[in-house]
Amino acid sequence: MHIEPIRTPVDYDAAVSGIEQLMDAVADTPAGDRLWILSILVQAYEDDHWQMEPPAPRDAILFREEQQGFP
Repeated sequence: MHIEPIRTPVDYDAAVSGIEQLMDAVADTPAGDRLWILSILVQAYEDDHWQMEPPAPRDAILFREEQQGFP
């Protein structure tokens, strides 16, 4: 198994594509191990490049109400 670090947006896109192809992989198999490792690398890249601030409490409540169909 050869896996490279994710350093660029192109690397990221390739890793996400690899994850999509492996979504049905069985755990504890080479394909399952590859999926697990790619998932960790993608999560780390996303954490470094697209940090999201938590919503304001009011906004979170309004969003949840909207999801539940409240007026």
